[in-house]
Amino acid sequence: MTRELPQELPRIWLSVDSPDAATDLEAAVGAFLARRDRSKELVIDLHGEHLPTAIVSALIASLRRLREVGGAIAINATTQALRDALALYGLDRVFAR
Repeated sequence: MTRELPQELPRIWLSVDSPDAATDLEAAVGAFLARRDRSKELVIDLHGEHLPTAIVSALIASLRRLREVGGAIAINATTQALRDALALYGLDRVFAR
């Protein structure tokens, strides 16, 4: 979760503190999947200090959607608190590296 991810991969910037973050994530992943020129991997840049369960659910649902088309999600957690939360949920082992 702390490795450098290539800048050329499609990215979604997500503030986990936003009340609309889960909905925003689902919409962004839907738009990504609708593109015909999409790559197989998507990077989600998470910003904030805590990881609400709604975001965890949206991340897992998004990963399932991408895996259905042979894709993957890599997560770039920008704070130690988010990295710790992802590890606590076991998501540091689930998402692409």
